[in-house]
Amino acid sequence: MTDKLDDLAIEGAVRSFLDTALGSPGDDIDTLRERNLRFYNAEPVGELAPPDIADRSDFVATDVADTVEWMLPQLIRLFVSSDNAVEFEARRPESAPLAKLATEYVNWLFYTRNDGQEILYDWFKDALLQKVGFLKIWAEEESEDERRTLDGVTQDQVAMMLEDGWEAQDAAQYDDGTLSVTLTKDGRYVCIKAAAVPPAEMRVDINAQWGGEPAAMAHVYQRRRFELEQDGFDLSDVSFDGFRDDYGELGEAMQASGEMHESHRPVEVAETYIKLDRDGDGVAEWLKVETIAGQLAIRDGKPSIEQVDDHPFVWICPIPRPHAFFGDCPADLAILPQKLRTDTIRVLQDNLYLTVNQRTYVNQNADVQIEDLIESRPGGIVRGSGPMSDAIAQIVQPSLAAPAYQFSEWIENWKENRTGFTRYSQGMDASALNKTATGISIVTQKADMRMELIARNFAVGVRKAFAKFLKLAVAHQDREEMIELSGDWVAINPSEFKDQFNVKIRVGLGTGTKEQTMQRAMALLEAQLKAGVPTGIVRPEQIAETIKLLVEANEFKQPERFVDMKPQNAPRPEQMQEMQQQLQQMQQENQQLKAQNESKQGDLQLKAAELELKKQELAGKQYEAEQRLQLGFADSARADAQVEQPEAIAQLAQQVEMLTEIVMQLAQPPQLEMPPEPDALQMEPMEQPEPPQGGFSLGDDAL
Repeated sequence: MTDKLDDLAIEGAVRSFLDTALGSPGDDIDTLRERNLRFYNAEPVGELAPPDIADRSDFVATDVADTVEWMLPQLIRLFVSSDNAVEFEARRPESAPLAKLATEYVNWLFYTRNDGQEILYDWFKDALLQKVGFLKIWAEEESEDERRTLDGVTQDQVAMMLEDGWEAQDAAQYDDGTLSVTLTKDGRYVCIKAAAVPPAEMRVDINAQWGGEPAAMAHVYQRRRFELEQDGFDLSDVSFDGFRDDYGELGEAMQASGEMHESHRPVEVAETYIKLDRDGDGVAEWLKVETIAGQLAIRDGKPSIEQVDDHPFVWICPIPRPHAFFGDCPADLAILPQKLRTDTIRVLQDNLYLTVNQRTYVNQNADVQIEDLIESRPGGIVRGSGPMSDAIAQIVQPSLAAPAYQFSEWIENWKENRTGFTRYSQGMDASALNKTATGISIVTQKADMRMELIARNFAVGVRKAFAKFLKLAVAHQDREEMIELSGDWVAINPSEFKDQFNVKIRVGLGTGTKEQTMQRAMALLEAQLKAGVPTGIVRPEQIAETIKLLVEANEFKQPERFVDMKPQNAPRPEQMQEMQQQLQQMQQENQQLKAQNESKQGDLQLKAAELELKKQELAGKQYEAEQRLQLGFADSARADAQVEQPEAIAQLAQQVEMLTEIVMQLAQPPQLEMPPEPDALQMEPMEQPEPPQGGFSLGDDAL
């Protein structure tokens, strides 16, 4: 057993913690944060200041800003593309419906009630730029005043309203006994809120390590005096001398002004959560201690010390370091490339200026008028003595353009290897289309692996944040709220979520690109419909989940607009079995019909082939018959010619014989008496044989 701690001892412990905490003004973490912000702003000051020489380049590269701003959208997209980025799992089967309702409610509470996208933007950007991002989640009571004027109501109705917490004002009674009354109600309810805390305002136990719970944490911020007084703080005995009222380079603090009214003067407030054994029972409890300007705050007449269940902070780090609370961030890795690129571009820019506007050598012995040389104008005169070549000469400046651009490309590759984020992932390389698809895929996959690791580190913090949301909702919200979930209005009372749930991140990490996810979902749906449904291993609800995944991959909000996650009039198991048997029978009949059709098609093809073969045979026979017919005609013509030839020869021989006799008679001497005219000598013309058909004729060779 230990001694109990009084308020003075607790105040001393808090002061000691704030003096030595990580992230305090001026320590190493604070210095590195300021450096990262200066490089992000790309201002030519400090390490990035140009040489103190007139007319020299003051260019500053933007590697840190480019890296952070290009990584941020891809990380946020993982957590906002789905309506339920985080899910709660029941620890017992009977709690499954309640776990699903808690999932819907907490996601609505974070993304709708608290504008979750803006919170993630600030939270993630702080982590990418300033090593660790902090989120604060708390329950806050808010008032909701209502006012109603009722006319013509009875006294019983007014009494019922008064019992419900309403107060009557300006009541008037009519002759018929009814009332006209104005009712007011001061409604108060607890709201769960979240906000990203500026890293410069956070203080962490010096002995804290990554993966463990610090023994103390604090949120040190500034508020106006009148705001503190409205919240019940007593500032009469608070001394404002010697406390820090600005945060230097970070620009996060309110700036006090001499002309500002005293009530608007910013005051430093420290909200510290520290583990101390206040009651001396040997167990350290979480205590919430508030100090103002370094002194224990008095609120509502009592020291502001309160025992709480836990601290309200959740933190994330892109690149954690084992055994240390503060790790690294992409901004840290882009610092050196930005410095080197800044120096390189400045040298290149100065060289370009000197190449265009070269320096001039002037021989003073040539009496060159310097005023004429400095005043450069069209057609101007430069006065001097002697030849110009002996008086004026240009100092040639060698060009460094080619090697400087090559060196700049080397710096870009170096930065990509350090940060894990490439120009191909950024979509900035115009020549990427000309490179091989395999090479680009390898480069982007390696870069995506680094991005995926950062996203998984962030997912751990998001999971813890949602667990705190649920815990606070169960503890502080005890009234029903009407909210729209999955297209339906549902009354939810968070106090009913008594059973704690396991928290599961559902952000699609490691599933590849959107196109790859769509292809996988389509392949899964096809397999479910072809193999799962006929065999009975896939239910309609599981098919609906696959369709929901496909809708989300297409980045459509509210998948319930496209698919009913609870199919209406779904068949019972025995009906499903009967339908599956019918489906199998139909498939078998289908296959049989298909086989029969294929067999019939084969027979038809065979018959068609036989008909084609017969057609070819008939064509061959027809050709053969035509050839034979032509040969027959030729043989017939030859035979006719052979029959008619002897008769023609005989007639010819007879005519020759008759001509011979006539010639011999003419050769004898003439007689005294003239012989009579030989009638017999009158020859009849011979009948010429007709040539045979087919063009055959008997020529001289036939004799």
